[in-house]
Amino acid sequence: MNLSSKKLKALWMRLNSTLAENNDLKSALKSLGIPASTIEYSNCIFTNLSIILQHPLPDALKTSSEFAINRDCPVDDSDEVYRRLVDNSEDIGERIDREKCRDLVWGKISRIKKGRAADYRIASNAAGQSPFETFNTTVTQRNPDSWVFSYNFPWHIISWLQDIHYKRPISHPLQYGDSDANDGATILGKKFSKKYLWMLACPDVIPVLSLRSFLNLIPFFEEIKADFTTSFGIGESKWVQDFEGFQTNWEQMTQPICATLGINFQDFSSVRERLSTFLFCVSLMDNSTRDLKTLVETGNKAVVLYGPPGTGKTYTAKNFIFSELGIKHGEENNYLKEDEKDGEKSLRYETSIGEVSIVQFHPNYSYQDFVGGIFPGIDRVKKEVFYELREGVFKKVCDRAASSKERNENKKFYLLIDEINRADLSAVFGELMYGLEYRGFSMNIPIFGKFSIPDNVYLVGTMNNTDKSLVGFDIALRRRFAFLRILPDMDVIERAPFISKANEEKDDEGESVSQVFATRAKNLNDNLGRKLRLPGEKRIGHAYFLKVKDFCEAIVVEPDSDTSKETNADSQKVFVLTEYALEQLWDYHLQPLLEEFLGLEADEQEMVQILSSMKSEFCSELKV
Repeated sequence: MNLSSKKLKALWMRLNSTLAENNDLKSALKSLGIPASTIEYSNCIFTNLSIILQHPLPDALKTSSEFAINRDCPVDDSDEVYRRLVDNSEDIGERIDREKCRDLVWGKISRIKKGRAADYRIASNAAGQSPFETFNTTVTQRNPDSWVFSYNFPWHIISWLQDIHYKRPISHPLQYGDSDANDGATILGKKFSKKYLWMLACPDVIPVLSLRSFLNLIPFFEEIKADFTTSFGIGESKWVQDFEGFQTNWEQMTQPICATLGINFQDFSSVRERLSTFLFCVSLMDNSTRDLKTLVETGNKAVVLYGPPGTGKTYTAKNFIFSELGIKHGEENNYLKEDEKDGEKSLRYETSIGEVSIVQFHPNYSYQDFVGGIFPGIDRVKKEVFYELREGVFKKVCDRAASSKERNENKKFYLLIDEINRADLSAVFGELMYGLEYRGFSMNIPIFGKFSIPDNVYLVGTMNNTDKSLVGFDIALRRRFAFLRILPDMDVIERAPFISKANEEKDDEGESVSQVFATRAKNLNDNLGRKLRLPGEKRIGHAYFLKVKDFCEAIVVEPDSDTSKETNADSQKVFVLTEYALEQLWDYHLQPLLEEFLGLEADEQEMVQILSSMKSEFCSELKV
């Protein structure tokens, strides 16, 4: 994704506009289409940075600078390194303090542990001194990054961060442990981890929260400062900028970044955390400007959400519309209107801001249903058939919208069309294709005569383009709509309350059961292309994976008494995930869907073996 200055500035303005309405940074970032896990990660970094900057250090550390250099002996055996750290640390502080420091630095700041995506790493696994990411994660799945932890006591890192933040003389250098190897500090100086920690602690610069994020932002940095590549030493495979040079250049880059985004540098300290979080989150987005709110706000009043089955297209559309109308989650029925007219009920939700009508298309849905026409009726008293003129759902919406405009009310009228391509669209829309493109202009429609589509009417459709029974959009109608692809969101699975046993929520690597399940779901989708040779649109949506709840034991977990007093936490329903539940999910939902995707190929011996292997991997033992 090319992150240009114009794109970033537009997104920054949108973020601040949303913040002005609800003053909730997490919600504002989500409105940009940023995954919840990315937002949570950045929030965790700053929360723990605040703790680190206030953390008291052992008195012995203040007078024992030799520990920072000489006692951390580099060895090849990682277990031996850890043993020496434990032994030596007894000379400096209590075990409890050591564990707390290790958790802060290793678990909360470096975040290099099994299952942590490359997006969040602060060091590369590439050979030599390259800063560029690789996916050879064998080492980092077992150990944290040695440059961050193994050769420096955690509290040495904390001391170093505090010295930088409070602008004190740095007494405990963060460097390679072997004082006899003169190139040791030089190597660490060229690693991104030291630059990352310095950016994080220095109050006068913008921190970028991962190496991947930094590299993704390079096009933006180059655009606002032409000599970026030279001054920062970015090459195809080498990181040649030393630490001191990076400090100087990055300090000089902070002001141009603020100026480009329209930030008064005098106010930098008040927006530092928000700005760095924004840059980090946006830099990891696959499609920074492709979200429903953006499409509607930029003049697209007819939008279709499409994608694989089970990705929450209808859920996304309803959430967006309800949010626009000021309807809070769980309060939808308070705004439900069931208007009975001419013997038919119209389902819609109405507020002072506007309204939404919901309809689902199907193969028998017609122009008469959508716009209006002559329908038969039965007089049960006279036992006679008669014919009457009825308005369709879309004409009713347009008439109410036009009436609202005449009263100078700034309301928005939405029509949510679920499964929009299950009907013959050219027949259903008819001459409305003209009206969709030329809002407010009059046209003649059968029976009703003069008609126009007001500019405060919005159409939001959903379609599953993998279903072979569906009718496609013809070109003329397609260009009247904007299309937004909705992909599986594994963050939904990761946030779901799964446990493996009634009292165990994490595995031996610190991952939650939900994270393990989300990783398996993601790996399965990745394998659909690699192993089954299925195209990108044939992926499995997160809603399919969440069907595993039907096969799980549901239990209610009461909050800890102390936690409940502090946070007013309520009891929570959680689902006990087992290998048998995963197997049932596979047999009853995933396997039939994959066989549908594969068609006749599903019966081939090679595919049968591949599916069997994928099932074994997906349903393997949960090691908790």
